[in-house]
Amino acid sequence: MNSIEAKFPKVLVVSAAPINRIDATGITMSNLFAGWPIDRIAQIYDSASAPDPAYCAKVWRFSSNDIASVRLAKKILGRFRASRSRQIAISTDTSTVQVQDFSNDLGLLAAVGDIAPFRASPTLLEWADEFAPDVIYTLLGGSRICGLVIQLAKRLGKPVVPHFMDDWPSTLYESHRLRKLFRGVMARRLTDVFRRAPIGLAIGSGMAEAMNARYDKKFDYFMNCVECNSGIPVIKNSDSNAVRFGYVGGLHLNRWRTLLALAETLEATTFSGISLSLEICAPAKDIELYGKHFSSFGSVSRLFSVPPDQVANVLGSYDVLVHAESFSPEDSRFTKLSVSTKIPQYMAAGRPILAIGPNSLSSIQYIVQSQAGLIVTEEGVNSMLTDALRQLAESETRRYMLGQAGYRTALKRHDAIPERRRFALVLSQAAAQLSD
Repeated sequence: MNSIEAKFPKVLVVSAAPINRIDATGITMSNLFAGWPIDRIAQIYDSASAPDPAYCAKVWRFSSNDIASVRLAKKILGRFRASRSRQIAISTDTSTVQVQDFSNDLGLLAAVGDIAPFRASPTLLEWADEFAPDVIYTLLGGSRICGLVIQLAKRLGKPVVPHFMDDWPSTLYESHRLRKLFRGVMARRLTDVFRRAPIGLAIGSGMAEAMNARYDKKFDYFMNCVECNSGIPVIKNSDSNAVRFGYVGGLHLNRWRTLLALAETLEATTFSGISLSLEICAPAKDIELYGKHFSSFGSVSRLFSVPPDQVANVLGSYDVLVHAESFSPEDSRFTKLSVSTKIPQYMAAGRPILAIGPNSLSSIQYIVQSQAGLIVTEEGVNSMLTDALRQLAESETRRYMLGQAGYRTALKRHDAIPERRRFALVLSQAAAQLSD
């Protein structure tokens, strides 16, 4: 490759999630690929929303409908759903167990569709040939995507760089009775992917270490990267008698329950006449689902949504930024090794973080390591939460010092310009190594 190609190798992105500014995964990818020449990125995706043309010139939607066996499974699924729905509708004594069994059966057929063997269409392979990438970058996420990546890598003779943004291999198919069979197929395909991968990527250092031990493969890590301006001032609240807490993010995976405990604590707490309030900025669909739970709390002054390009301005309007995780072991299985997209954004805003969640989660550990905030690792309304609120409410100096520590971490580990440069270098180095 010449020097320009070494800086920006041609990358075929294979991911169900598209590169765009709609959700956390798309935002992370778009931030990493920002500034890349769009003619050097192509994406194969599977989503109702398309990749943003500002990031890639060529796209191909590869959905389950492109696989004959999956189309058949969907047909069976549709008939099965209609039949069982009629049974439930006419039954006068349908139990919760019956409904749950119905849901599990539907999930079973979907999982069968994910592991079904298939061959990529000749037109898709020819499209990939025409693009002629130097490397395949993929988020994987399931057996079907693994299978497609393997076929593309064999066809193109190019290495693969998998990027794990969550620990999906540990949670996929978990609820299915035939999970051992499904995971066996997934494991074999994943092993085949790693044979073609000179390096793996993770969302954080904790996940990189865990994946290295699990797959005996070198792992680097890339989180969400953010625009940092050296010397940015930390804006202090002009009203010393009011401290505004802000949460920006999704309410799913029972995060809303953790925020509810915070709202209840704020409702019952005053410190030396200081007014405490919480604003929640979440996707509109989450507010519709969970907003009603906060309606009775005067401490929650607003629930609202904003486009992604307005998030930085929203973050800068608060005195303290809240990161909330579920304490449910079932939810923690999905979040244990991940680092939330919004944490680098919080740090870049120069605001202290109030992090509430189990201390086993990588997101919580990362905030502890960076000294960017106060941590509450007990569930519900408790003295640990009240004490953290007291420290943040009563000491502007404390808030300032925590915010500065977070901003220094953002400059060191998440600044977009050097992180994008490092990301391009890792993909360039991988592109230079052909798989066995």
